[in-house]
Amino acid sequence: MNALRTKYSPLALALAIASQGAIAEGGIEQVVVTAQKREQTLQETPIAISALSTAAIEERNIHDIAALNGMVPNLRLASSPGNANGATINIRGSVTINPALTMEPTVGLYLDGIYIGKNVGGVFDIADLERVEVLRGPQGTLYGKNTLGGAINLITKKPSGEFGGEIKASVGNYDYSSVRATLDTPSVGTIGEGIGKLSAKLAFIASNRAGFVDNVQSAQPGALAPSGQDFGNLHSHAGRAALRWQPTDAIEALYSYDFSRSDQRPRFYQLTRVDQPTVGFLAGLAGFPGTDLTGFTSTHRQSKGSEDAGRDDNAYVDGHGLVISWDAGTLGVLGDVTFKSLTGHRQIRANDDLDWDGSPYPLMETIRKIGYHATSQEFQMVGKTERVNYVAGLYYFKESGHTDNPLFLTLFGLPAINSFYGLDNKAYAAFAQADYTPPILDDRLTVTVGARVTKEKKEITRSYIFGGSAVISDMKFDKDYSNTSPTIIANYRITDDINVYGKIARGWKAGVFNAESSDIAELNNPIKPEVVTSYEIGMKSRWLDNHVNANIAYFYDFHKDMQISRFDQASAQSAFTNAGKADIQGIELELVAQPTDALQISVAYGWLDATYKKYEDTCRLTPTGANPCPTGVAPGATFDAKNVNKFPYTPKNTANVGVQYTQPLPMGELIARVDWSYSDDFAIYPDPFNDENTSIDSYQLVDARLTWGKVKLANNELAVSAWVKNLTDEKYRVNGIEWGPYTMMNYGDPRTYGMDVSLKF
Repeated sequence: MNALRTKYSPLALALAIASQGAIAEGGIEQVVVTAQKREQTLQETPIAISALSTAAIEERNIHDIAALNGMVPNLRLASSPGNANGATINIRGSVTINPALTMEPTVGLYLDGIYIGKNVGGVFDIADLERVEVLRGPQGTLYGKNTLGGAINLITKKPSGEFGGEIKASVGNYDYSSVRATLDTPSVGTIGEGIGKLSAKLAFIASNRAGFVDNVQSAQPGALAPSGQDFGNLHSHAGRAALRWQPTDAIEALYSYDFSRSDQRPRFYQLTRVDQPTVGFLAGLAGFPGTDLTGFTSTHRQSKGSEDAGRDDNAYVDGHGLVISWDAGTLGVLGDVTFKSLTGHRQIRANDDLDWDGSPYPLMETIRKIGYHATSQEFQMVGKTERVNYVAGLYYFKESGHTDNPLFLTLFGLPAINSFYGLDNKAYAAFAQADYTPPILDDRLTVTVGARVTKEKKEITRSYIFGGSAVISDMKFDKDYSNTSPTIIANYRITDDINVYGKIARGWKAGVFNAESSDIAELNNPIKPEVVTSYEIGMKSRWLDNHVNANIAYFYDFHKDMQISRFDQASAQSAFTNAGKADIQGIELELVAQPTDALQISVAYGWLDATYKKYEDTCRLTPTGANPCPTGVAPGATFDAKNVNKFPYTPKNTANVGVQYTQPLPMGELIARVDWSYSDDFAIYPDPFNDENTSIDSYQLVDARLTWGKVKLANNELAVSAWVKNLTDEKYRVNGIEWGPYTMMNYGDPRTYGMDVSLKF
């Protein structure tokens, strides 16, 4: 914590300097959000929510959710272990760390209101973002499915109906290059005549970069040839097409198609620890006697490695969305009513070929192929009377998928393990929420009440073949679940600029099958559903004529049967369990100050205190032979691990400070921006066996950007930017895996820098 206090000193200095300047005239931009299914300003929405506007997205060059890491209080994002395209998202200590297709996320991800069901393929380029909303805490009423920790809304730009667009080109070190283009077409037709009014918008982005780690030939005896030139390269392209149809003033239909293609090599998983006697013995069984891996180990980030496998880490995503809105006008006691239909279909294909021994020897290699598609349908009725705002709706979601996974193509000479599973799930829900402002207290009190009723049916198919013999063949397992999740909020407007609120909400996640298991008893008994009950109080305020916005929230969450995933060394498979009870409390602070027209300062801080109250687990010796269990508990025995196990991806303190200065010029303006972020140390696995050598130390990152923008060229606008990420070249870990005799870790990106040139027309 001392390091955190020290790093705030630049902020204190900046605030002191800023306080000597004149108060800005314009004030802070008020962002309009749709977090509660209707338009509200960020400051009047009585929940813990962070939002990035179009300007903020452009200033930070955001085009996927990975860029949000470090910007939002108590939000932690990382790519999934072994898969750069998978998203591991933690909000307020709720996270799913396992990339298995049957595992459900604890944070809902939405694109234009349509749910994205899996973290596989969750890190994808979005070519034309307008706004990002991060809702913290259970969203069990309006969003429902798998939103125990919160929800992330990605909102793209609609066709404007006016001709315009932008071309942006970027170059940087590590042979980085990127091109982005957007085009708005003029509207065709007239509302109310013929086909009505049609407009379209097209967007495309393509990016390439060499890998950060070179794969080189090893001089060690018996070493195989490298499987490729580099690790963690970038080769992706994405696009979006949107068509907007307005047959009348009251009806609008918006169809969109988006795609993302990522063809690249896996990130480098660096060998950081090895038990050489054990590995040497196993390597001898595999036909590589005398193999010594100690020369490939390092606890510092490496720029070179040598691996014989690890060839692909690819993801192909296609999505269709259709949103139809009808403003039905005033319907008697229902007031002003709008009906909406949201239809979505999403398909993901992913495959990866990974080297898990960090060496040029064929000791451990896996290949996985995934196919997944989901369809959703939501109907909403959004209404407003003199004192009531309400939303009611019906929801349907269907998903199916399969994983073809020869779990180990090579495993120290053992026969290949072939593992296949599929899923077929359905969910139904009905929900309603209403805000009521009673005619008391000068209309300053608003009470919100809502609930969601959900039913889910889950089914998996499992096959497992070891050494050519089928242990399990095409067996099916299924289970039904149901839940009701309520929400109650009381919001009081002390003044026109200060709101205080209290919230009680429940979140729920259905039970989960461990489809990777080869134990029929375990397959027949999925882990229990997880329920969280959250209590939250907060304040949203504007000060000094809207030149300071200060929002703060405190929450206390009670988790029952928290779903936990860990890696089982004995079977080299994931193991799923329920931690009986867990309590998580925290504080979230967001501050934006505009002391002068030229200067804006933003601060985001999150504090978390997570405690297991009951967690039944199995005692196991750590890789170094230590027994972390209480005295008298032998390895293999069951015990209450509440004081031993940890919360994955849950740092105690996180912080972000951004300073932006704008200077008008005779031609355009000059914008200088610096962002600093900090994270405490944290574990990425719950149990000591996997945590002993994989924990992440505290780290801090600095990004900077200098833009000469708004340069008028006839009817066009030019902008030129120079940028650098990880300015101090911080060497930090992001995730890893403990394989027993050795440890593999993935490091964050080194310092990168480059230049952007954009032209708006």
